[in-house]
Amino acid sequence: VRRICVIGAGPSGLAAAKFLRAENSFSEIDVYERRSTPGGLWNHSAETHGDGFEDRIPSTSPHVPLEHPAAGGESSGHYVSPVDDFMASNIPKTLMRYSDLKFSNDLQIFPSHEEILDCLQTYAEDVRGLIHYNTQVTNVELLSTSTRDKSNEMIFHKVYDAVVVASGYYSIPQVPHISGLGQWKQTYPDTVIHSKYYRRPEPYAGKRILIVGSGASGQEIATQISKVAANTYISARSNKPSLDSRITVFPSILQFDALEWSITFEDGLKLLDLDSIVFCNGYIYAYPFLESIVPSPITENGSGLKGTYHHCFFTPHPSLSFLTLPRGILYWPESLPSTAEMQKWEEDLLAATPTGQDFHSLEPPPRDGNHLNFLYDWAIQADKKQGLDMVGLGNCQRIGV
Repeated sequence: VRRICVIGAGPSGLAAAKFLRAENSFSEIDVYERRSTPGGLWNHSAETHGDGFEDRIPSTSPHVPLEHPAAGGESSGHYVSPVDDFMASNIPKTLMRYSDLKFSNDLQIFPSHEEILDCLQTYAEDVRGLIHYNTQVTNVELLSTSTRDKSNEMIFHKVYDAVVVASGYYSIPQVPHISGLGQWKQTYPDTVIHSKYYRRPEPYAGKRILIVGSGASGQEIATQISKVAANTYISARSNKPSLDSRITVFPSILQFDALEWSITFEDGLKLLDLDSIVFCNGYIYAYPFLESIVPSPITENGSGLKGTYHHCFFTPHPSLSFLTLPRGILYWPESLPSTAEMQKWEEDLLAATPTGQDFHSLEPPPRDGNHLNFLYDWAIQADKKQGLDMVGLGNCQRIGV
């Protein structure tokens, strides 16, 4: 392997570029970033329209076209980001940091999105010469990779020995199929959005709002909106108690009724005359530029990717790898086990997660720590290379679980 393509210059893509270059083993490392600056989704966008997906409700299919830039022009380099105006890290800066770059001691424990972006742009300085900005990867297939230069719409093809997908999956909103939802969206098109397009609570002042989903985004948005809304409701599958007394919790939705302007929940209760609904159901694992790969890594329900050994290497073609399925961390092992062993690992994990919905989840602890320690133990089996920092083994450590 001499020529490597890295897709994405967000947190994982930057780490990949830096550590691949430190190996001093590759003749060519190209990082393709569709935006005009590094940082990936942490590039906050004021725009919330134009990506081509805001009106796809319901939205469950991973087979989608390439994402469009946000409103403002094809060559603007701006894409709709899922970062709202007040978003901050939900993990402490001591855990979110790179091993070779700390956040400033002056910053709050949970850095704001602006502070995270500043850190990423600093981290990118060392590898700026490797990054091709305003360049969108349109297709990856065996033998070549196609990219499009957004500044002049030129399409070109290039052959690599390996491709690292570091583009994440927070692009294609997931909105479940619920009886009557499609008709509701057609009847009241401006009342339903996905959390990707939420920016601030002020537009919801004095209104009756339903948040669907009680994960991190659902709780955060519900808390923001509850400070200004007349009524704030949240629909949660697990019927978790709300952390805010101003928020009323309902179970899962059974049906939307556009004619009656009502929503019925699984316990039979109804809500009438809602002004807005915000779906916070996460995102689909969709990679339009991988549709040509055979066999396909894309699952039909978009709940994850198949054939990914330890969520990293594509078993049928291990020269294709992923960094952002469960974690944005790069450990580059010396060798892979046999195809049969990799397939057996996936079969065992699928047996433990029969629905496939949690295939890439590293919860509950200590599953996350065990996964990182496995990758670390695997990586340090690589041959030591004199002349490289830490003889090529990096400066990560095992973590306690």
